Amino acid sequence: MKSKMGKKKKQKTPQPLEISLEETKELLKRIDEKKLEDKDFEKIKAFIKSFVFIQRLLERQKLSIKKLKNLFWGNTKTEKSKNILPLPETESNKAEDEGEGSGSGIEDPKKKKVEKKKKGHGKNGASAYVGAEVVYVSHKKLKAGQLCPDCKNAKIYKWYKDGIEIRVKGSAPLKATVYRLEKLRCALCGKIYTAELPEEVGEDKYDAEARSIISLLKYGSGFPYNRLENFQKALGVPVPASTQWDNVYPVFETAVHPYEVLVRQAAQGDLFHIDDTGIKILSIIKENKEKKAVEEGAADWEKRKATYTTGIISKVGDHVIVLYFSGRKYAIVTRESR
Repeated sequence: MKSKMGKKKKQKTPQPLEISLEETKELLKRIDEKKLEDKDFEKIKAFIKSFVFIQRLLERQKLSIKKLKNLFWGNTKTEKSKNILPLPETESNKAEDEGEGSGSGIEDPKKKKVEKKKKGHGKNGASAYVGAEVVYVSHKKLKAGQLCPDCKNAKIYKWYKDGIEIRVKGSAPLKATVYRLEKLRCALCGKIYTAELPEEVGEDKYDAEARSIISLLKYGSGFPYNRLENFQKALGVPVPASTQWDNVYPVFETAVHPYEVLVRQAAQGDLFHIDDTGIKILSIIKENKEKKAVEEGAADWEKRKATYTTGIISKVGDHVIVLYFSGRKYAIVTRESR
């Protein structure tokens, strides 16, 4: 229905129905017996208005379970602090109060909603810093059990939640510690006594963690040895490229057995993806110059001069195994080899 100005009349939200189940049964009974009372007409009228209103909301897809509950029973009361404790009067609170309408819980779809602040701030919480060192800081002036310095009427106790502050400091990927061992010399015989290192220091100059970091930087993040050498030198902890390789090689030896198991498992795959990329291998280039690779009775792949890195992706059930091989062999597929 339109007014004289050509605009649609705004549909009023019906008041919440305050009727119990027993009253509803009695009303239906009087309708069946055709013995309606004067008070029944108002309730029937409210039922019809609510039904028409709900039907139109459903057609416009503007109805939710929460709005439906509020329509019949009004705003449900909760024990949230915002409903019990009064909030300080602000502009946003005024806007929310003005936009509540008749208190039925059904918001007008045409009414502009007050924008609420989105949860989350895009920053990493303390739980994300799983590799960080945790330092507990006690209060310098107060302890649990002391009298509250403010009200001076009760004792303070340890709160269940600690304050959180995060500080991120820069350091070299490989850090070094210099131990200056005290030496004592006998004034008569000249024998020198040197202090012993703490047991937790260990005997190796580069520990397992340092070797793992070098391996991850090189083969996990593509950080070349010479670049790491220059970077460490600039930060005052020199680690030559040749020394890096000497420390990485023992790590490879410990990974040989898991690698062999992966090769065996990958061979049982249901689906393979392969690709070849040409590379230079200095030892093979040297062999090619000395013509050591070409010998009588050698296999075809041993006679090749070109070198490749072959990537193989094998899907074994729900798992995917990725392997890399470098050398004279390559994984090109021809019709004869199929």
